[in-house]
Amino acid sequence: MSKISPSPTTAYTPSNTLAIPQHWSAEQALAVYELLNDIQAQIWKQYDLQLIALLRPDPDEINDGQLDLFEFDDEIDF
Repeated sequence: MSKISPSPTTAYTPSNTLAIPQHWSAEQALAVYELLNDIQAQIWKQYDLQLIALLRPDPDEINDGQLDLFEFDDEIDF
């Protein structure tokens, strides 16, 4: 069995196929929710700077159409 190592930005792709059991009690659902929050906090605590670097958009890839709305090339006299 071979392991495929995903790239850091594609390690997890959210899926709509994740099925949450419908038979959980409210207490069970809360326990899972709290566990996931604790896991998230611990991951953030350990990898915060690396996660920020991965989540921050690349400035070269930002396409802000607002910048192209007006051609502002008037000379300003000072």
